[in-house]
Amino acid sequence: MDDDGELSLDISTETYDRSGTKMWGYCTSKPRLPGAGYAYNEAVMEAANAHRLAGTVTVLELYPGCGDLQLRLSYNIAGGYGGAIFYDSCLRLDKACFMQGVGPLSGSRAVLLGHNTARLGGAVYVKCQDMGICAGMFDETNKLGVLPLLPKVEFTGSKSSAYGYGNFLATTPSRLQWHQKDNSSIVLVPGQQPLALSVKLFDSVDLPDGTLVIGSQDVIELLICPVTGVADVCTFSSASIPALNAGFHPKTGLSYIQQAVECAVGQNEMSFQILVLGAEYIGKIAGRISCTHCDIGQRRVLHDARGTWSCETCGPGTYISANPVSQAESELCLACPPSAACVNGAPPIFGASKVKGEIEIEVLDVSKGDYVIRQALAAKLGVDATKIVFLGQSQQRRDVRKVAFEFVAEKTQMTVLASRLTDLGAVLSGDIESMGPQSEGEMWEQVAGQFILRVCPLGHQLVNTADGEFNVNMQRCQPCSYKHYITDTKNPSRVCLKCPVHARCEAGIFLGGAPEATWEVDSTGEFQLMRCIAGYSFSRFSFSNATLAEQNCQFCEAGSYCIAGVQQLAQLCPSATFSDPGSASSMDCYESNLVVSSVMLPISTSNFNQEAKDLFLTAIASSAGTFKYRVGITGVTQSGRR
Repeated sequence: MDDDGELSLDISTETYDRSGTKMWGYCTSKPRLPGAGYAYNEAVMEAANAHRLAGTVTVLELYPGCGDLQLRLSYNIAGGYGGAIFYDSCLRLDKACFMQGVGPLSGSRAVLLGHNTARLGGAVYVKCQDMGICAGMFDETNKLGVLPLLPKVEFTGSKSSAYGYGNFLATTPSRLQWHQKDNSSIVLVPGQQPLALSVKLFDSVDLPDGTLVIGSQDVIELLICPVTGVADVCTFSSASIPALNAGFHPKTGLSYIQQAVECAVGQNEMSFQILVLGAEYIGKIAGRISCTHCDIGQRRVLHDARGTWSCETCGPGTYISANPVSQAESELCLACPPSAACVNGAPPIFGASKVKGEIEIEVLDVSKGDYVIRQALAAKLGVDATKIVFLGQSQQRRDVRKVAFEFVAEKTQMTVLASRLTDLGAVLSGDIESMGPQSEGEMWEQVAGQFILRVCPLGHQLVNTADGEFNVNMQRCQPCSYKHYITDTKNPSRVCLKCPVHARCEAGIFLGGAPEATWEVDSTGEFQLMRCIAGYSFSRFSFSNATLAEQNCQFCEAGSYCIAGVQQLAQLCPSATFSDPGSASSMDCYESNLVVSSVMLPISTSNFNQEAKDLFLTAIASSAGTFKYRVGITGVTQSGRR
């Protein structure tokens, strides 16, 4: 600005001598202000201010009288650290700066570190977590005294390359910090929800916040330890589970670390810490984990070698007691009843049905696994999480996932619930399907959280033992095989029995025999032939009790009579009498004459089989004009050979 108060900073203007002290508004310690009697143009003043913002070097080159440009380091490129200056240690930074002459107390000297490029620290990189005395030199408040808007150190055009950090200045990382939110207090189900943490590093430039470190080669270590007191001590040797390490993302500068959690036996709380390996000067991040009880469908697993416990979802086809009465029960998954559906280890659902579908939900942190997604889905649908089977997911928008699921419920409830799912935005695929409908007549009883089989349907054997001892995992209703029956489907000691030859059994049910027979169940549950009607008798084989399966009421043979009664055998007619087949009393015996004769037949005894004997008896009865049952063979002998 000249003596007349006019702006003259344009390079194209060569009217004024820029080497002297005529630029009163810029370089003199006695600025000419409007209040001193000078008529300044406000528009011109604003333009002058814009030129000052253009940079220290621009002004000093145009107006050398305003100050000296002591050092110029420009257009340098470093593949690693500090395009213009790389200071490789913390040595003496507490006493002196590696660059002198432009400190806060210096005169009108300036340094240009412009248009330099490096991966870390475009212009200056200090291999120390603290710039020491140099911090004041590079501070934005370090200005040329007479030109308060012009910094003494200018970095115009300097930058970090690729995904590095610190376009102008950078130091080694000095602070480890949570990403987005403080995670020093976490509640989770050990073994189901992992400890998922995100941290980032900052250097000491632009304190108090510092600059986010990008491209760091540092490695963090996560340790999880038992709680030791108010000030938890967690070391590599005291960690309950092996230490986990992770690096930093080269583009975002974030380090994401995820670890399955186990809690110390006897404790429901654990401590954890994250530290940068080999950088003790960077403060650790520490916190605590509250271990909640295992959810429904999860069993408690003890890890004896580490002295820890965690929760594990019972596998397909099994469940765990909803209210275990002992530690042993809390660690035991039981076989699901065959006629029920067990989903996610939850108690059985009898008469269950299922339906599949998809829905969009908001999940803030999918990294914590299927458990968290299933919980979010249950909250969205307003149903029990144990009844949802997570089938997969795909990202739709930021934090929004399209989740495929299978929903299981009692058949009587499914129609109403499926309608509600549709109203909430779920797209159901296919029809409602049945899942192993309960057998008619099957009954289960819940005892202390366990389901005990009490009654099986007719024709089914109740099985609940292994090696002669009750085994809750062996419970089932086993249908009797073909031509077998069972009489007591409540008693596990009863087994399926072979159906008597002359009785009828279908689908494991005894349907009886001929109308002339009366059967009764004995104390062992087996049907026995108890009586025959008149004209029928117990077969000799049945009466010998060689096998109950051969019992039969046999039509009374000719020459005998059979009265009704309990296990009555046929009685022979008195001497010189005879009876017709099926005679029911001695009154049916009539007088008769016995005629004995011999017949020579051209046949060997070996060929005179039953068929030949029947033909012979038929022929004799026909020739004698009588009934076949009145003819009998008393003996057969071989008389000779041709």
